[in-house]
Amino acid sequence: MQIQSFINIPKNYKADYYFGLLAVNILGLGCLFGYLNIGDIDTDGGIFAAVAMKDLNGGILYQTAWENKPPGIIYFIEGLFFLIPNKINALFALPILGIVFLVSGLFNLGYKVSKSLLTSILFIALFLLFAINNSTIGDAMYTEIFGSVFLVWGLYFMIKNSESINPKDLNIAALLLGFTFWFKEPFVLIFVPIFIYFFIIVRPLKSKLILFFYALIPSIFFILLLQLNGSLIGFFEMVKYNFSFTESFEGSNVKIEQLNHILYHIIEPLKFLFLAIILNIIRGFRIKGNKWIITLCVFLLLSSLAFILIAPYTFNHYYIPFIILFFVCFILLFKPSKSEYAHTNIWINIVLLITIYSLDSTSSLKLKWKVDQYVPDRISEKLMSQKGATLFVDLVDASGYYVKGNILYPTFMPVPVAAHFGDNTNGLKNLQRIYKELSENKPDFLITEESSSFMYWHIPDKNLYYGNYEKIDSLKANYGKNVILWKLKQH
Repeated sequence: MQIQSFINIPKNYKADYYFGLLAVNILGLGCLFGYLNIGDIDTDGGIFAAVAMKDLNGGILYQTAWENKPPGIIYFIEGLFFLIPNKINALFALPILGIVFLVSGLFNLGYKVSKSLLTSILFIALFLLFAINNSTIGDAMYTEIFGSVFLVWGLYFMIKNSESINPKDLNIAALLLGFTFWFKEPFVLIFVPIFIYFFIIVRPLKSKLILFFYALIPSIFFILLLQLNGSLIGFFEMVKYNFSFTESFEGSNVKIEQLNHILYHIIEPLKFLFLAIILNIIRGFRIKGNKWIITLCVFLLLSSLAFILIAPYTFNHYYIPFIILFFVCFILLFKPSKSEYAHTNIWINIVLLITIYSLDSTSSLKLKWKVDQYVPDRISEKLMSQKGATLFVDLVDASGYYVKGNILYPTFMPVPVAAHFGDNTNGLKNLQRIYKELSENKPDFLITEESSSFMYWHIPDKNLYYGNYEKIDSLKANYGKNVILWKLKQH
C-alpha cells in the first residue's frame, strides 16, 4: 500500500511538477548535447538559415529567396537572428528551444493524465531514449519538430479543458493548433480531426465560432506578414508547386519502404506501447462517455501515418510527428481507464520500464552537460573575411556554410536540392533559372564536392565552373565528403 501511495499520490503536486519539469528538460538537453555540437548544421537547417538571411538582406521570400516550406520556420529563425546577433549561436538556439518546448509539452501532457511524477518522468525518459538522437531528429532544425511543439501544447490544453471545463483552454488549444501547418502543410491532416473533435464536444454555436476564430488567428497573422513583405503571391505559388511536386514523386516502392520503417524501426522497438495502445482502444470503447477521445486517438495515429505516406521520400524527420503522436496516444488512452480500472499508473510504469530496459541494450545514448566552444574551420574563416561577397553551395550537405560564413547567395535557391531538379516541367524550369542566375551573376565563391556536385553534372555549360573559378582550399567534412572552395578568377 505504501508503494502504491508513493507511485500514484504526489505529496506536493506543484513541487513535484516543477522538479519533474526541470529534470526532464535537463535530461533532454543532455541527450541533445551528447551528439550535437554548436556549428553542426545539417541540410535543412542550413537552407532555412540561408533563406532567412537573404530575406533579411533585400531578398523576397518565395521569389528571390525560395524554399518550398511555409514561412513559420523562416520567420522563427529571422526572429532568433534579431535577438541573437551571432548567427551560429542563434541557429544553435533553434534545436535547444525545439527540444525544451517539445519535452515540456509532453511532460505537461503526461503529468496531467497520470497525476504521477514517476510515471511522467518514465514517459519522457523513454521518449528521449528513443527519439533524441542523430538518426531520428538529427540536428533538430526540422519543420516537423516545431509543428509538433504547437501540436503537443494544443493537445495539452485540450486535456486541461476536459478536466476543468474552462472554455479559455480550448480556445488556446485552437490557437496553438492553428500554427502547426504554417511550419509544414501536412499538419493540416492532423489538425482536421482534432478540430472536428472540438466541434463535437462544444455544443453552443457561438463557442464553435469562437474556436474557429482562434484557429484562424495564426493564418491571419502569417498572411498579413507575407503581404507586408511582398511574399504573399509567391507563397500561394509555392503551395501550388508543392501539390505537383508531391504527386510527381509518389511511388509504391517508397510507400513500402515507409511502412517497413514504421513497422521495424518504430512499432517493433516500442511493441509494448503498441500493444497497450491497441488494448486501450478496444477496452476504451466499452467505457461510457469516452468514445470520442478514443476515436480522436485513432484518427491522430491514422493522420500522422498519412503525413508520412504523402511524402515523396523516406527521410527520418518525416516520421517525427508519428513518433510523437504514438507517445501522446499511449498516455492519452490510459486516461479513460484511470476511472474504471485500479492501479492504472502501475501498469503504465511497468510498460515504460520494460521498454526502457529493452531499448537501453541497443541504444548508443551519450549524455553531455556542456556545449563546447565553436571553432570555425578554414573555409568558414575565409568566407567570413570576405564581407559583401556571394557564395553558391553546390553540395547540399554543406548548406551550413552560408550561416557559418555569414554570406549570401545570388540564386533563387541556396543549394540545388535534387528533388527540385527532376525530369519534369518544374525541374527543368528550376534548372534553367538557376543556370541563368549563375551565369549572369556569378558568385564570388563556389563550394563543390569532388564527384557529386549536382549542378555541375546538370548545367549545359560545364565551363561555367572550371573556366571561371580556381580552387583555393578543401577539407574533409565530418559527414565524409570533400568540401572544395573555389574563388572567381579575376579576368
